[in-house]
Amino acid sequence: MTRKIMQFSQDYHDNYFVYDYTFTNTGNTDGDADIELPNTTLEGVYFYFQYRNSVCAATRYVIGNATGWGINAMNDARGDGIKPDPPGENFRAQFTWHGKYPAFTLYDNIGGPIWNPGSGVGTTEADTTGRLGATQFIGVVTLHADRSATDKTDDPAQPSTTSTEGSDEPLQSNNDAFNIPKMTLEYGWMSKGHQPRHADRVEPSGNFIEPTGDPALGTPGGFSFANGYGPYTLGPVMAEGAAGISRERQETIGRQYKRGQITAREKNTWVMSGRDSLFQTFRRAIANFNSGYAIPRPPLPPRAVTVEGGGDRITVSWDTYEASDPNLAGFEIYRAVGSKDSTHTMIYSAGPDERSFTDTSPIRGRDYYYYVVSVGKPENNDGTGLTPRGALRSSRYYAQAYNQANLKREAGTSLSQIRVVPNPFHISAPRGALRFDQPNQIKFFNIPGQCTIKIFTESGELVQTIEHTDGSGDAEWNSITSSNQVIVSGLYIAVVTDKNTGESAIVKFVVIR
Repeated sequence: MTRKIMQFSQDYHDNYFVYDYTFTNTGNTDGDADIELPNTTLEGVYFYFQYRNSVCAATRYVIGNATGWGINAMNDARGDGIKPDPPGENFRAQFTWHGKYPAFTLYDNIGGPIWNPGSGVGTTEADTTGRLGATQFIGVVTLHADRSATDKTDDPAQPSTTSTEGSDEPLQSNNDAFNIPKMTLEYGWMSKGHQPRHADRVEPSGNFIEPTGDPALGTPGGFSFANGYGPYTLGPVMAEGAAGISRERQETIGRQYKRGQITAREKNTWVMSGRDSLFQTFRRAIANFNSGYAIPRPPLPPRAVTVEGGGDRITVSWDTYEASDPNLAGFEIYRAVGSKDSTHTMIYSAGPDERSFTDTSPIRGRDYYYYVVSVGKPENNDGTGLTPRGALRSSRYYAQAYNQANLKREAGTSLSQIRVVPNPFHISAPRGALRFDQPNQIKFFNIPGQCTIKIFTESGELVQTIEHTDGSGDAEWNSITSSNQVIVSGLYIAVVTDKNTGESAIVKFVVIR
């Protein structure tokens, strides 16, 4: 088997992967170079793919741990012939979304509203607005499947098997190619044909906006969807994509639902609209494949981005791969506040010859995250592959700074100006108000540009030494001791020594945990 994986950085085709499989009957049945079965024709061959999906990265420990293995996964299909599909949805696909979880009763869980943050990806202790954290739809669409080993035209009857199988069923584990009885049962799965859709079994009425059924259908592990291609006498090409409503819409709709401004039905209507976005992804993947992957290309992304905090500004600079790119019209700089996994807003549009931007609007004590994209010329986008006309942009992930940038101040002119902030440091204080965005962060302000900070307990035990050498008036400490332990509550004493003059100052601060 040879598998080719393709991904595209063009901004209308960057949310799916293409898998191109080629299967060859070599007659080699083991790991060595010897051919055990030369000139042997394989008959009734199936290529079978199973997907155990769970839309839960940010919400698993908010809604329920079992959602992490897909106990509430809702699976649906198109193009299987089980029933007529709506106009414009005549592709061959199966897809999954975050369904009802009956064990969770605090509020309606469709879309994954986050009222009390857990430890999911991208959540923080301040994530309490009701943001919808599980609105994504994920699925697989068949782009092409050969009619036979000699006929390379697409067979619209493939996959010939579409089903959902219990994710924790006995056939899902301890698989053994030499266990003939078990392999016979597995082959039965692969060749069972088109089965009733899981979503219809859970909600026969089709009312996914106001669900009442249990997606697990009484099983311990929920369901996985499966595609089987065959039988062949001896490969498929498929795309796997994800889409849903935007982060901004997640926050707006989630906040309105938590405040009681909209109903669960209205919230769920917005969540289910993400299915249309996934279907558009499928259409674009199919159009891209049919064009020979000839979609218009964006300009080359910035080669590298550098973000540096200063006393009254944050400077973003970038390099390019080529001195002049004929497709380059300029650059756009985007910024998020507080978390890299949040809403980024465009704050500056740069010309093609610019290589830096100075941001003078940040507020001291907040964290800022930046990325830079290249912007193409609209006339170079011919619309191939259902690409909307207009300027194309490079992927943000080529030139995104994941470390926070902060304002720094000029070096202090007098040791008497040194301050520890916040003081007292209270772990339960509101983030961004009485303490900084980063957990456990304590800052020293107005310090000399070159100095040593020694931090002692009230009893005189040295717990950490900070060598400050960047020339600014700021230094920060993550409340971790030199022995990699988090400090406890108490009074602490910091001795700040100016490396240039040898003079020292003593400042005290209190920690409440």
